[in-house]
Amino acid sequence: MGKKRRPNRKPSYEDIGDIQDRMAGESITDEDVIRAMGENVLSELRGEVAIDAAMQDAMEYLPRRRAELAAMGATSDEIMQLGELLGHGQANVPAALERATHRVHTEYDINPVTGQQEVIPFMDPSVPNRVLKTATGDVRADVMQDRAGHDRASEYLGEKVLKLMGRKARANNKNPQVDYRGNTKTGRDGKPMMKYWQTDLIDETNNRNIDVEANFTTGFSADDLKPQIYTGIAPGPDLGNQSVRQVIERHMRANNVSPIEAVESLIHGEQQKLAYPGGKLTYAKGKVLKNDPSISPNKKDQYDDILFVGMPTDRARAMGARDNDVNLYNRSSNYLVNLPNELRMADLAKVRAYMDEQGSALVPRLVINENRGNNKDRAVAHQIQVNIPKDALVGGVPVATDVTRTHPLTQQLLARQPLM
Repeated sequence: MGKKRRPNRKPSYEDIGDIQDRMAGESITDEDVIRAMGENVLSELRGEVAIDAAMQDAMEYLPRRRAELAAMGATSDEIMQLGELLGHGQANVPAALERATHRVHTEYDINPVTGQQEVIPFMDPSVPNRVLKTATGDVRADVMQDRAGHDRASEYLGEKVLKLMGRKARANNKNPQVDYRGNTKTGRDGKPMMKYWQTDLIDETNNRNIDVEANFTTGFSADDLKPQIYTGIAPGPDLGNQSVRQVIERHMRANNVSPIEAVESLIHGEQQKLAYPGGKLTYAKGKVLKNDPSISPNKKDQYDDILFVGMPTDRARAMGARDNDVNLYNRSSNYLVNLPNELRMADLAKVRAYMDEQGSALVPRLVINENRGNNKDRAVAHQIQVNIPKDALVGGVPVATDVTRTHPLTQQLLARQPLM
């Protein structure tokens, strides 16, 4: 059926007399005048067609999106009765649709024809024709849809967080190593050698490398954030009878410096009381240090942010999961996803600035653990991290942001969706 033009609309094209007046002083023929008038008429008609086409698209768009929810088994009553989540100063957002094995993510949109707010499925920013879902049961099938898998359930959830923030995101730490010719490196078993030292995720929208840390919590209040500074620091030849902890704490207090400044001084000072495993910083640098371009000059190896996923230990036990943060490559795992209670994004540049600003005040927050995992000779090394308050400020600016407040749609991932 042909489209009807809106009635009683005054034509915007000019009559011949108007065109003749406007072109006065020019040498024109009647043919020029008729052609000019015809072009105006055609322009007007094209505009009408464009407007009508846009209206038609608007009339079809939202019903089509609603039909996608119906195809997933969502009834009209269920959609109408969906709860609403807090907008935290922004527009409120709908709850996700709960299913036995997953959640279907949703959003509001305004029907441009009726002006009414409607619930529609939230589409995956990385795969625009796919509705975004998060597994709450067996996660493996959903993980395998992506271009690369994840080691842990927290990483899987991290990708969903970024997408609900409206960002194109993908897994990153399963990329194969390549040689200088661009060929994939293989190990003795013939399988590709993978890069495990890069961040878990890539935020392709903002070109940021994001790692994910499971922040194990009890109840529904996350503990301090625990950014890693060094993966392993070894005792130096001049350590003497002091422990690694003692020598670091004493240096911090005596010089009012951060843990990083203390460790570097104790490695490079006149007396070498500490050392890098294998003599190389490569084997010792943790995520905070990898933010520094002078230490990780290759952008691919840099860490920009850490997403802390607060995973409640009591919920993991209640759901029968064998692990709070399920290992997705462990055949003995039951692959159940432990949904989080908090989501916080820490900017590692701000983390480093906070440590420098606090200096020796961080001594009580220093965490040093023996680590035998990163050394070829299995020698004792020490992993060093600092517990940072989740509401810490540097220069009056938060070190980490509560993602559920800055991007309210991410509330749909919480173990208990906070309904209004």
